Amino acid sequence: MDESSKLRLTEKYLKYPLLILNVFGLWNQKTRPSIYFIYSFCVIFFTQYLYALFQIIYMINVLGDIEKIAEASFLLLTQATLCVKILLFTWKMRGVRHLTLFMDSEYFLPQKEAHWSIVNKSSFTQVGEFFLFAAMSTFTIALWAIFPLIDAAPEERVLPFKAWYPLPAETSPYYEILYFYQIAGIWFSALINVSIDRLSTAMTALGCAEVEILKDNLINIEVYASEEMSIADKSDSFTKKTNLLKKALSVSYEEGIYAQNVNNRMKSVDDNIEKRLNKCICQHQHIVRFVGDVEANFHFGILAQFAASVGIICVTGLQITLVNPASLKFVTKISYLIAMLAQLFFICRIGNDISFISAGLVEAAYGSPWIDRRRPFHTTLLIFMERLKQPIITKAGFFFPLSLQTFVTLLRSSYSYFAVLQQLNSK
Repeated sequence: MDESSKLRLTEKYLKYPLLILNVFGLWNQKTRPSIYFIYSFCVIFFTQYLYALFQIIYMINVLGDIEKIAEASFLLLTQATLCVKILLFTWKMRGVRHLTLFMDSEYFLPQKEAHWSIVNKSSFTQVGEFFLFAAMSTFTIALWAIFPLIDAAPEERVLPFKAWYPLPAETSPYYEILYFYQIAGIWFSALINVSIDRLSTAMTALGCAEVEILKDNLINIEVYASEEMSIADKSDSFTKKTNLLKKALSVSYEEGIYAQNVNNRMKSVDDNIEKRLNKCICQHQHIVRFVGDVEANFHFGILAQFAASVGIICVTGLQITLVNPASLKFVTKISYLIAMLAQLFFICRIGNDISFISAGLVEAAYGSPWIDRRRPFHTTLLIFMERLKQPIITKAGFFFPLSLQTFVTLLRSSYSYFAVLQQLNSK
C-alpha cells in the first residue's frame, strides 16, 4: 500500500467538511484569532441569522394564512435549525477539536495493512456520501434559483423564497441584489449544514472502522503475537508445538535442554498473547470513549435536526399536494424532500451501523484461539466478553437511539402531522 493512502485520519475523514467550515468562519486553522473572529461574525451573521430574521418577520405578517405559512415555514425551519446547530457547534468547539486530535493519536493509528484497508474503505464511503449530499443540495438550490425565472410571468419579479426585506424587492437593482442574497445564503447554509452533520457521521464511521479492526485483532490474536515474536513458521499452531515439546522432554539431556528452551519460548509467546488481549481491551475502551465524546458534542444538534425534520417533511409534503405535478415548483419540492430524507437517513444509518458492528465483538472474542491458552487468558477474556455483550449505542439528546427504527419512527410522525395539516387546509 502506498504512503498516500496512510494520511492522518482527520485528513481522510474530515478534510472537506473542515475546509468548508473554515471558509465560512466556523473552523479557524491558520488565521489570527482576532481577525478570524471578525470574519466569522460577519459571514455567519449576514448569511445565517439575518437571513432567518427576515423570514421570521414575513411569517409574522402572514399569520392565519396556512398556505403562505406552509410556503415559508419549510425554509424557516431549516434555517432556524441550522442557526441552533451553529450555536451548539461553536459552544462545543473545544470538544470537537479534542476529538480531531484523538483521531490522529496512536490509539487509532492502524498497524497492519489489512487495518489500513478497513480505514480507507470507510473514509472513501464517507467522502462519497459528503459529495453526494452536497450535490443533492446544490441541485435543489439550482432548481430554486431558476424556478422564479421560468414559472413567473415576464413582467413579475418574484424572489425564490418568501421573506420580508426593508427594500423594494420589485425594483432594480434591489431585486437582483436580494435574488443573489437569497440563493447565495441558502447555498452557504446547505454547505454548512452538510459539513456539521458530516463531522459527527464521519467520526462515528471511524468508530465503526476501529471496531472492525478490533474484531480482526481478536480473531488473529495468535497470528499477530507470532509476528511480534518473529516465529518463522506462522502457519503451525501452538498446540502442535506443545505436542512436539512433550515428545522432546526426557529423550536425552541435550534434547531436554532444547525442550526447556522451547518451553521458555512458548511461555514468552503466551505472555505476548495476553499482552495483546490487554491491548484489545484498551482499544475497546478508547473506541467507547471516543464514540461517547462524539455523542456528547453533537447529540443536541442531532436532536434539533430530528425535531425540525419532522416538521419540514410534513410541511413539504403538504406543499407537494398543493402544487401542479407538471410544474417546476413540484420538482423543487420533491428534490428538497429527498434531500431532507437523505440527511436523516445518513445520520440514523451510521448509528445503526456502529450498534450492529459492535454487537458482533462477542463472537469475534469467542472466535479467538483461547482453547490452548493459559488460565489468566481465559479469565481476562471471559470478563471482556461480558463487557462486549453491551453494544455501542449512540443517541440524540440522550433519548432517541440513532437507528433505522428511529428513522422509520420519524417518518411516521411526519406523516401523522401531515394528515392533520391536510385536514386543516381542506377546511
